[in-house]
Formats: sequence, structure tokens, C-alpha cells
Amino acid sequence: MTEQPRREARPKIRQRGPEAPWRLAMGYPFLREWGDASRIAEACGQISPQAVSQWKGIPRQHLHAVSVILNIPAGVLRPDIGLVRLANGEPATLLELILAWRIVKAARATLGHATQAAKEARAEQARASAALHMATAQLARDKQAFRAELLVMQHRNIEHLRSYLKAAENRAEQADKARKAQYRSLIRSGIPQSFIQDGLSATEPQPLRRFRG
Repeated sequence: MTEQPRREARPKIRQRGPEAPWRLAMGYPFLREWGDASRIAEACGQISPQAVSQWKGIPRQHLHAVSVILNIPAGVLRPDIGLVRLANGEPATLLELILAWRIVKAARATLGHATQAAKEARAEQARASAALHMATAQLARDKQAFRAELLVMQHRNIEHLRSYLKAAENRAEQADKARKAQYRSLIRSGIPQSFIQDGLSATEPQPLRRFRG
């Protein structure tokens, strides 16, 4: 009987900690001290402290004013905008570069986990297909030497391998969908496509190599 291919453990995509997808492009918490909402509202004009306190992120039109009043680089307050500027080759502060490098590193690691899971699922599918092909070929040879009633176990094994292959194909399809969904999620978070187009590559994006130098 043909041995069933073994399934390998697949890495799980992290949902907590600094590499969680939802955390990647979140900026510096801009309300850290008592009165910050009032100071920001006054600097922006025609907006109330209550409205500022409800911001999930600093609106683009108010980013410069908030950056000045808090003395925090705009790319730190809104990393998604800072990453786009870096991708376009615009200058950045050291703090913005450090934050961008951490975000891109975490994003590429997250995408790398999903890509690796998809690759392993496809490899499992290939092993199942090969095992089924070998079992089918062996049965064809044995039919010439043995009576049909002596080949019952081989027929059962082939049916089992067909079911296993179907399950492996489904897992591979789901892994591919998960990888694509992860990629779209990272893009929606504001990370430029050029920074995460290869989640398995160890090469840093060109705009971030300045920081290494």
C-alpha cells in the first residue's frame, strides 16, 4: 500500500503583537497629555476638542498643523503618508525612517508567513498527486499479474489517495486566497505596493536603504 504523504505544520499568521496586520500602519498616539485635544483643535481652527478626541487618525488636511503643535514628524503621526513619501523618494527624518523600516519589516514578515503557508500547501498537493500517480501505475502493473479479487486493497488505497488529493487541493486554494487577502489588507493599510511586493525577499526596499547606510 502506498504511504500517505505527511502534512507539514504550517506557520500561523500572527494576530497579536507588533506584526499583527491591523497594527502595521497605525501612527503615533497623538493624544498623550491632558489638553492635547484642545491645543490641536485651536491649531487646526474651526474644530472642537471633542471632534479631535474622536479621530482614529489625523486627517490629511490637519496633519501639518498637528505636526507643528506636537513637534512630531508628519510621517510618524501618519505612517501611511510617510511611507508614500519615502516610496516617491522624498526626504524624511531619522525617526520617520526608523518607523518606516519597522512597519515594512513587519508587513513583509506577515506577508511572508502567508506566502510560505501557500507554498507548503501547494507542495502538499504535489506530493498527494505524485502518490496517487504512483499507486495508479502500480495497480496497472499488478492487474497483469494478479486476479482482480487480490487487488481490492489497492483500489481502496487509490480511492483514499484521491480523497486526500482533493482535500490538499482545497487547502492549497484556501492558502492562496488567504495570501491574496493578506496582501490586499496590507495595501489598504497604506503600505506602498513596492515595499511589500515580495514578502519572502530579504532585500530592503530602495528608499529604506538610506537608513542602513
